[in-house]
Amino acid sequence: MKKLITLSLLCVFLSACTKPVIKKEIDFGSDIRIIKDFSNHITYEYKNTPLDQLKLKAVLDCNKKHCKQAKLKNLYLHKDGYRRAEILCIR
Repeated sequence: MKKLITLSLLCVFLSACTKPVIKKEIDFGSDIRIIKDFSNHITYEYKNTPLDQLKLKAVLDCNKKHCKQAKLKNLYLHKDGYRRAEILCIR
């Protein structure tokens, strides 16, 4: 009986120590949009967004295409203060 109580308290203690896994969806906002989406590259148009955040979105989008790497090919200014970035998805 004593072992059963000790075992049940140990189980309760261990379950309280683990942190629940919370998956949060990353919000990239409306400042990043996809202009062209091909099998080997994606062209993004963005404004007021750091390039690091754009790269994170590019990596996630390339992973959906079963590619291992995302590499920046071109980066140029477009009209109305928007920038465009062309990302290669490398298998």
